Amino acid sequence: MKNKNIFIYGLVDPRNNKVKYIGWTINTKNRYKKHLSPYRLKKNSHKNNWIKQLLSLGLSPVMKIIEMVSDDEKFDREKYWISFYGRENLTNSTDGGDGALGHRHSKKSKEKMSIVHTGHRHSQETKNKIAKANKGKIVSDSTREKLRKANKGKIISDSTREKLRKANKGMILSEESKKIITIKKQGVKRINNKYVGVRKKVHKWEARITKNKVDYFLGYFDTEERAALEYNKKAIELYGENAKVNIIESKL
Repeated sequence: MKNKNIFIYGLVDPRNNKVKYIGWTINTKNRYKKHLSPYRLKKNSHKNNWIKQLLSLGLSPVMKIIEMVSDDEKFDREKYWISFYGRENLTNSTDGGDGALGHRHSKKSKEKMSIVHTGHRHSQETKNKIAKANKGKIVSDSTREKLRKANKGKIISDSTREKLRKANKGMILSEESKKIITIKKQGVKRINNKYVGVRKKVHKWEARITKNKVDYFLGYFDTEERAALEYNKKAIELYGENAKVNIIESKL
């Protein structure tokens, strides 16, 4: 396959004819338009702030083609020219060759972003879009563990509790949700879609149950039904008449 021709370009400040940004593109006309796009300029960055300053003065950056390279050379040459002009003199957020990959905000930038987002609230339309995007997504165990650690020890304020109470007031739970809440209160995890307290372990089925933060390992079994039955026995032993047991649907 023939390599595409790539243009390494610079954006020049018309006030002093100094290069302020280095990039690469296949289509110089479209790339220049994107730099000036009002939508893209909404993002807060060193480059965008510089361009907006020029536009406010009735000026615009000048695109200067530095060289033409092959597709497999573009990253190395971009890095070379950023180094040549000196990143400290440019508005690039990285050393080049990787887009935004590897870019880390300074402590000062993080503080500014924190101040900007403090008290920010999403509109109902935005909330609906986020909810729709996340609908059906399965959260991995590692992500759940990270969230658990991040929230561990957090104290919920009275005002937050009141907001949660109002938000949930009048909410009707499905039978499945009620079952999950009951299971959580009983101290077990639904670690298999079919039976509570049962999960697949290579060629065996494992049964476990928890009470008062004590985890009881019940063993490995050849079938999930036998594992579910063993769980039922232990659940009755630990919780008595309040035990929530599995309904075994097939022959043992």
